[in-house]
Amino acid sequence: MGKGITKRLLKIQENTYLHKGEPSPECKSIMFGHMLGCFDKYFALSASKEKMIEFAERQRSNPRKTVTRKAKAFLKKHGKGCLFELEQINEAFGASRNGMIVKPVILMPTT
Repeated sequence: MGKGITKRLLKIQENTYLHKGEPSPECKSIMFGHMLGCFDKYFALSASKEKMIEFAERQRSNPRKTVTRKAKAFLKKHGKGCLFELEQINEAFGASRNGMIVKPVILMPTT
């Protein structure tokens, strides 16, 4: 569940939002905050958890503080603190020395 929903929500990033007839990055940021709220509601049922977490990771540096807070809360709740960036993985396993290509991974604890 949620693969089509997530795909459609992520397309919001491509939209241009206007305020008083002018492009508004602020309006776009507000939409990103709403997206995080939507993702939160169906995260457990989604087949696109990795895409949601990647989006939330990018929003940690959003200029709108409310969105930054929502992203951090989302990652704390759903990311389990286990989303490792490529550099961290390469460093941990010496992959850069061995010429290996390592993709970012999400580790979800089993309960």
